[in-house]
Amino acid sequence: MEKYFDQGELTEEEMKAGLHASMIKHDIFPLFCVSAEKNMGAGRIMSFIDYVAPAPTEMPAQKTKSGGTVSCDVNGPTCLFVFKTIIEPHIGELSLFKVYSGTIKVGSELINENTGVSEKFNQLFLMEGHNRVPVTELVAGDIGATIKLRSTHVNNTLHDKGANIELVPIEFPHPNVTVAISSVNKGDEEKLSQALHTLQEEDATVRVEVSPELKQTLLHCQGELHLKVLQWKIDHIHKLEVKLEKPKIPYRETISRKAESNYRHKKQSGGAGQFAEVYMRIEPWYEGIPNPEGLNLRHKEEFELDWGGKLVFCNCIVGGAIDARFLPSILKV
Repeated sequence: MEKYFDQGELTEEEMKAGLHASMIKHDIFPLFCVSAEKNMGAGRIMSFIDYVAPAPTEMPAQKTKSGGTVSCDVNGPTCLFVFKTIIEPHIGELSLFKVYSGTIKVGSELINENTGVSEKFNQLFLMEGHNRVPVTELVAGDIGATIKLRSTHVNNTLHDKGANIELVPIEFPHPNVTVAISSVNKGDEEKLSQALHTLQEEDATVRVEVSPELKQTLLHCQGELHLKVLQWKIDHIHKLEVKLEKPKIPYRETISRKAESNYRHKKQSGGAGQFAEVYMRIEPWYEGIPNPEGLNLRHKEEFELDWGGKLVFCNCIVGGAIDARFLPSILKV
């Protein structure tokens, strides 16, 4: 930049060298406008990759979660990282990965550091758009694909047995839009659940939540355009008619101050009569709350609530005994 301001221009070689160095340091991320459908710009981006972009061996060593690094070395221990999953009809999951170190061959068995499961690579491919080109091996720096891995997903690291390498995962952005989604036709609930699972596997920025509090299925995504794309996939690929609406609001009530109440129950229906006096005290819970004063504490239970609070149930019955099978009903009330 100083040379540009001094001379007023830069040669193509100088610009190439500057871009090359900046990409190695992750200071610059080039952006290209292309159209695959009209075959516009593809030649330019391929030329840029060929002549300007740095080779994998020139890039800094990849960091691991333990603080170590993995260098792009063909002779090093085999280590690859899954960054994308595509689910294709009649084939299943297609896992796209980058080989960061070593060599992987057809028939290789690697350990998934995240799940501990051993995965066998029966097929390896190079991707050319939707076309899969079978290969026998991939080396450090290559980007390839395989199918039908049992327990491997996006952000998983696979390596040779005993290597114990886990690369730093991709940090995906948090959702910005949330809608409640449901099937229009009765009986399509299971199909919709499977479709949402597929969308979530293919796109790590999508999050599906079944809210027991709202009794709704919530779909979290990045924005309106992202939501439209997901809806199009559900309509045209999974052939499901769905309804999108605003999520319900989880209104909650809580105890704000101490209160006491009592009730006398009397019932006569020809046989033995029923009589009971019920006394109840409620008060807000806080950490370190003492046992109730002036009462005969016979039993105490604590329950963690789904939304983060706590319920403490104290049985202080005096002058009688209540069958234990009735206590859950009392607690529920």
